Amino acid sequence: MHDGFYTNTLIHRVANLSGSGVPQFAQGGQYTAAPAEQTGVRAAIANEGNNGLSNVRGTIAMARTSVMNSATSQFYFNVTDNAAALGQTGNEYAVFGKLTQGLTVLDAIGNSATGRGDIAGNILETRPLVDIVLQSVTQTQ
Repeated sequence: MHDGFYTNTLIHRVANLSGSGVPQFAQGGQYTAAPAEQTGVRAAIANEGNNGLSNVRGTIAMARTSVMNSATSQFYFNVTDNAAALGQTGNEYAVFGKLTQGLTVLDAIGNSATGRGDIAGNILETRPLVDIVLQSVTQTQ
């Protein structure tokens, strides 16, 4: 279903968890391009991290807090293979899709210059220095 929720939202974080300096993921779903906090945030869902899908390059997964069933509207694209860093044991971040085209775009997003920046009053450490805006999102299956 496409209800326009993610239209004109920002990729607000491009970061890595390994400390290697290689971008691992690009996160979005929290802020509009206005910029403002996204309204109408979805209710938290059950973590389906044990669905057999891994956080490999080009997949899309739900972002969450350290609380297992806390994923709402934020998601991330795996820029690299993150299966080891983000888990394969049923305790991971749930993958729910994959890019069918556009890996070169994902690479460009992953290689974006980042720095400390403010969005809607929130300080982010790895905010892209140039806004990356999702113009539309389409579910294909």
